[in-house]
Amino acid sequence: MRRFFRDERGFGFVEVIIALVLLGLISVVFLASIGTGLKALALADERLTAESLAKCQMELIKVVPYQEVTINTAVADYERLPLSDGDIAAGYSIVSIGRGGAEYTGQGIAGVPWNNSNDPSESYNNEFGQEWTYISPYVDTGLQRITIVIKRNGEPVLTLEGNKSNRDVSN
Repeated sequence: MRRFFRDERGFGFVEVIIALVLLGLISVVFLASIGTGLKALALADERLTAESLAKCQMELIKVVPYQEVTINTAVADYERLPLSDGDIAAGYSIVSIGRGGAEYTGQGIAGVPWNNSNDPSESYNNEFGQEWTYISPYVDTGLQRITIVIKRNGEPVLTLEGNKSNRDVSN
């Protein structure tokens, strides 16, 4: 048995230093990958929470009665999902996009009538003799565009677009 250990002198100082440097480099790479993974997890959690809030808000709008838009109201004002500081959604806010792409400043969520014209209603004949009618943007045709923006700490996280239709309108 002594014969096996007779020529062993152990590890030298340089070998120990090289091993420690390699171990340190591996540790740095491992810790950096954990940091990147945690950032990705936080981003995914933020996005999932925003998506859940947006879908809940859209479903809330779809179950309430349709609000007719008139020239006095310009947009429908649907109930906003109540959020409090104790909720899972702390730091999140729900905003809506109104006419012209501007952030809606009303109490709720804006329902913008879905039509392609910005001119008042009028009829005219084009150069081929065909009659065309412009529809006023304030005329509600029974379909409204809903655009919901979820923000966290004032920064947009997610935008969800949908529509609300009035099933009682006959064409």
